Amino acid sequence: MTEIETTRAGQTDTPMVLARQVKKSFHGSLVLKGVDLTVHRGEVVCLIGPSGSGKSTFLRCINNLEQIDGGLLTVDGQHVATAARATGCIR
Repeated sequence: MTEIETTRAGQTDTPMVLARQVKKSFHGSLVLKGVDLTVHRGEVVCLIGPSGSGKSTFLRCINNLEQIDGGLLTVDGQHVATAARATGCIR
């Protein structure tokens, strides 16, 4: 590992994306069923799964294009819905 990679791997600061028990449903059908994810600054993460498994829905929730029905979702330490209301913007 290079020195930069070692620093990134050992970071303990606030995660860039933190999802805990995220739930989302459409028309009574549960699409996201308690998703957990932690992504730290500098990390690269791929969402892989079959068609209809909720990958795009999860990304839309992270970008506040869809509101979650339950759980916790933060980006850079700010709750997604709260940050959007305070700034009037979406990602």
